[in-house]
Amino acid sequence: MRRRTMVPAAVLENGGSTHWTDVRDTTMNIIDFELRGEFIPLDALLKATGVAGSGGAAKALVADGQVAVDGERELRKTCKVRAGQEVAVTGVRVRVHAPTMPASFD
Repeated sequence: MRRRTMVPAAVLENGGSTHWTDVRDTTMNIIDFELRGEFIPLDALLKATGVAGSGGAAKALVADGQVAVDGERELRKTCKVRAGQEVAVTGVRVRVHAPTMPASFD
């Protein structure tokens, strides 16, 4: 069974701008996240994708060693996650992609 939903993907370091991205659920939830800048801190990515319910929860996941970046356990809460990298937490995989459109300067 394949479920398709839309989730907010806010990138906090770029003024809190928000866009929407697809979440496709197969055996493991896979979230495709589009960056709005060069990188996003790991804890902000977990919060923005809804993997963690709050910034504190995101930091706790990382501190507890439950997060891997590109297959390696990551303990730095604000590790810079860039396009092409993949973040995994129990039952969820986040694939980070480069921006498809240039950031707007409103």
